[in-house]
Amino acid sequence: MGLNVRVGRYELDVVAQQADLIAIVEVRTRSASSWQSALESIGPQKIRRVRTAGEQLWSSRFAEDRTVNRVRYDVATVIFEIGGATVVEYFEGAF
Repeated sequence: MGLNVRVGRYELDVVAQQADLIAIVEVRTRSASSWQSALESIGPQKIRRVRTAGEQLWSSRFAEDRTVNRVRYDVATVIFEIGGATVVEYFEGAF
């Protein structure tokens, strides 16, 4: 589907399809020394914006597509560790 998908005035980080599922993925990055975790950085306002964009995307692109039956909102976090390692976590159905 795509990266950084524009939906009206909103932007979705990742929109992917697997069989009859559309996964809308919010991607958050942080360094190991950040005071707030990547997952904690997603507040109620951000969740509302992502859900609104997802609903608009569904209405405009997938509502009439019989091969797509559901949408799931996921989160991918990327942590850049001291020393160069990268830790990626993926949370299905995060909100």
